[in-house]
Amino acid sequence: MNKASNNLRQRRNCTLTTDNNYKGKLINTSKEKNQSCIKEILTPINAHIEDMRKKHSQVCVVRFDLRTPNGAEKLNNKQVGRIFENMRRALERKEYAGGHNPDPRFIGVQENQGNGTHYHCVAMVNGNAIQNPYTIFNAAEKYLANTLGISQEEAKGLVDYCDRHGQNGTIIKRGSSEEQEKVNQAMYQLSYPAKERGKEDIPKGQHLWVGTRVPKEKE
Repeated sequence: MNKASNNLRQRRNCTLTTDNNYKGKLINTSKEKNQSCIKEILTPINAHIEDMRKKHSQVCVVRFDLRTPNGAEKLNNKQVGRIFENMRRALERKEYAGGHNPDPRFIGVQENQGNGTHYHCVAMVNGNAIQNPYTIFNAAEKYLANTLGISQEEAKGLVDYCDRHGQNGTIIKRGSSEEQEKVNQAMYQLSYPAKERGKEDIPKGQHLWVGTRVPKEKE
């Protein structure tokens, strides 16, 4: 265990894992490279995936990053939470074919690296309502721009679509022959924000993640 890992565990009471699966789903870790994920971040991501799969026959899963311009004040959990809430309201105001509720869910995790502070973000929506990830990206750009007091055009370069390794966005279809493959693909991608690296400097009193509360199981 490296010094940073030990420090993170001591300060945040985090549980780290290098296993390559979590709750039966593939995650982005490596024992050989000592690349860990934080279980306290994996847990809400996994819970939302399972809840969305129960409620919707199709689920669209997307990842994106939020950044600020060079020299600007860094984002904080309160601001990102407000961005998510505005995105939720905007997406729910729209009308969709079949009258489907998009049921948007968001999770954001702060990371501090050499290129500055940014947020890795997860979005899940009812795939019967939304399947185009750019619907989510456009909403993120709009409300990041509002938060920073800049134009939406200026915000375009500050929302990373996370598509360097191919098209972003996974559709999980209940009952399809590819369902488990797509679940693994989605969880692997969404586990990236849970990686330990870059979390060492998160202030002790700050929550590890911000976003949609995990729905409680009904009695």
